[in-house]
Amino acid sequence: MVRNDKLVHTPFRKRESDYMATPEVTIVGKKEVVAGADGGRASFAFKLNTMPDMWWRYRFATNLEDPPKGVHRSAIRVDIQDDTLLLICMPTRLDAKYAFIKATIAKTNSDHPNPAEPEPRARGDFGR
Repeated sequence: MVRNDKLVHTPFRKRESDYMATPEVTIVGKKEVVAGADGGRASFAFKLNTMPDMWWRYRFATNLEDPPKGVHRSAIRVDIQDDTLLLICMPTRLDAKYAFIKATIAKTNSDHPNPAEPEPRARGDFGR
């Protein structure tokens, strides 16, 4: 439906929301820990405030490829399933890995386009 020149989605019995509007993703809680998940590593499940869209997930995965000094990308596994982020790492290195994940979420949020702002270039304007 269109309301006030905006395309909105109105789910059954819920408040309307802007269509395709993605809120910033944040970790809102810890769900569970499974020890010994993979060669002494543990699986830490964290609840997210929303289910990230495909664009956000792609940017997050790209941003994970640039870890800070002291965090080895091969020593960390991250998976997002619906509104749950799974972090698999050695329990003794959780603090450093969690800080890296939180910083990566913040960077990805800042990279994510704001649907209220126009695209920087029109389609077909690349390289001009």
